[in-house]
Amino acid sequence: MTVNSRILVICIIAIGIALNGCAAWRKAEDPPDPAENDMFFDAVTITKPGSVNGTIYGATREYGEVNHGSGDSRVSVWWRYAADANGTLTVTAESGEFDPTVVAYYGVSVDALQIPAGAVRSKPSTGQSRVAFRISAGNTYHIAVLANSGATGELTLQIQDSSWRR
Repeated sequence: MTVNSRILVICIIAIGIALNGCAAWRKAEDPPDPAENDMFFDAVTITKPGSVNGTIYGATREYGEVNHGSGDSRVSVWWRYAADANGTLTVTAESGEFDPTVVAYYGVSVDALQIPAGAVRSKPSTGQSRVAFRISAGNTYHIAVLANSGATGELTLQIQDSSWRR
């Protein structure tokens, strides 16, 4: 028996009998693991600026989730970022598999979030979205990446913090 990650082949060879044959079955691809940060309280903490990879696979819209201004058929995954100093945070979401929308908030629960004053969202191109806003030391900000219901795919967040000095 030969096992390949995609094809299982079984060959039967009988000695002295005119029975030689092989049968092949295509193995179904295992679906990717669902996003670990599908729910607001399961948000992944970002500890410093840079690149963060994630997925929208298996994401849902949770009960009580704020209307992100793009209808309520969108699903979301969440990250959080604690500001060490005052500055500007710029978050860019990119994907080659779906069209992301990135939004930022502050607040303590998914049904009571506020958009930071002066937050500017832009959609510079297909497959990319950006938000920039002022941050204050000691505050935690919540970042949601949205996709149309049923969308799947990998994504990358680029985090830039103008106050980062480490």
